[in-house]
Amino acid sequence: MKWLPLAAAFVTSILLLPGCGGSSATVRVTQQAPVLRSVEITPEDLRFSFDGGKITLRVTVDSERAIDAVTAERSLLNSPKPETKLYPLVPVASGANVYQTSVDVPANTRPDGQPVHYRLSVFATDVAGVQSDRVEREIRVAAPDASGLPSVPFNP
Repeated sequence: MKWLPLAAAFVTSILLLPGCGGSSATVRVTQQAPVLRSVEITPEDLRFSFDGGKITLRVTVDSERAIDAVTAERSLLNSPKPETKLYPLVPVASGANVYQTSVDVPANTRPDGQPVHYRLSVFATDVAGVQSDRVEREIRVAAPDASGLPSVPFNP
């Protein structure tokens, strides 16, 4: 009879041990990114004469968490010397989820008479560091019009 408790313990361990640690479940908590619900860009066309201009951005952001920053990024395209400028958007009212800024579009000073292209990218980042998808548009600045430049003197 002394072996009965030992046998019971042995049988119990054989039945229980295969289930211990043999399977595991992984739980992943995904953080929902902020969403740019509305992006209003004025002017809509984004084609400027050679002297450039200004763009006004107004963005509505939805997020489960507080927004840390809403940013517009203007990047010069097809240039050997990339140029990027960041523009922070500010809330239009306290506690509102609408943000606004103005973005400068520089004059076209290319000496080769070609248009200049920029990428305008807008995104939001929440307090957890999660970033929204970017909304991107292309900006075009026309080449200087040769008819508006002073004439070159001609000496025969």
